Amino acid sequence: MRNKTRVFMYVVVMLSILVCGGAAEAFSGAGSGTEEDPYIIRNIYQLQDVNDDLHAWYELGNDIDASVTSGWHGGGGFIPIGDSSSKFTGYFDGRGHTIIGLHINRPTTDYVGFFGAAYNCEIKNVGLIGVNITGQNQVGGLIGQCRYADPFPTGCYTT
Repeated sequence: MRNKTRVFMYVVVMLSILVCGGAAEAFSGAGSGTEEDPYIIRNIYQLQDVNDDLHAWYELGNDIDASVTSGWHGGGGFIPIGDSSSKFTGYFDGRGHTIIGLHINRPTTDYVGFFGAAYNCEIKNVGLIGVNITGQNQVGGLIGQCRYADPFPTGCYTT
């Protein structure tokens, strides 16, 4: 009986660690999301994590191969960063890196782009190459809908 209790307690502790540990982490990469210590994005999964904190500071640490997104969400692909109700208001510096092969297929959705809706934020120095983006209204490669006070995106391009 004692061994069964010990095994049961071990399972409970391990499940608690898995559940609580996973819920506590909003971003899976390095950094704390502040101006002094921005989140550093190194893969497509961390890039998708930006939706977990739309007000933080982010930087790309390298080029990102996003071609895997064509098979995500039943063919819907990458979920745009920000939408009509939860806009991206943070800071994103691509540091001259590129995101290659991003796929978004949401033909009945408004505010579709790498950033779906971005307001009073800073986006700079990122290139999107070979994107395939489909949406309904307010659709763009880099940003579906944006409202900036200042500055406008700088050093960005989409092909």
